[in-house]
Amino acid sequence: MDAESTAASKGALVDLDEATCWSLLGPAGIGRLSWTSGGKPFVVPVNYRVSDGRLEVVTAAYSAIARECDDAFVALEADSTDAEHHAGWSVLVQGTAAIDFQHPSSDGPRPWPAGVRRQLLVITPASVTGRRLT
Repeated sequence: MDAESTAASKGALVDLDEATCWSLLGPAGIGRLSWTSGGKPFVVPVNYRVSDGRLEVVTAAYSAIARECDDAFVALEADSTDAEHHAGWSVLVQGTAAIDFQHPSSDGPRPWPAGVRRQLLVITPASVTGRRLT
C-alpha cells in the first residue's frame, strides 16, 4: 500500500448516532459551554453531569454563566483525543439552558474552581450530534 492510500485509510470522520453521543457524554464530564451575549461568543470550560437526558452544570449565582445562560440557547461540546494515534471524538449538544431554582445543587457535578457554587444550570437538548475520527 502506498503512502497516499495509507493516509486515506486513516483520519476518516464518522458521524455518530445520538445514543452513541450520550454514551460518550456520560463519562466525559468536562466540556466547553458556549453562548452569545451582545453579539459576542463566549466559551468556558465546565464540568457537567448527564441526568435524565439533560446536562447539568453547577455555577455561582454571580457568574457570567448564571447571568447570561438562564433561558438562553447554548451549546456544550465534549471531546476526547488521542494525538498519538490521530483519533478521537467530539459531541455537540445544543439546547436551552435554565437555572433550576427548585432543586439544590448539592448532588450535582462538583465544580473544580474554589468558591461557593450552588446554582444548577440545566441544559435541555434540542440536538445532540457527534463525530469520531478513526
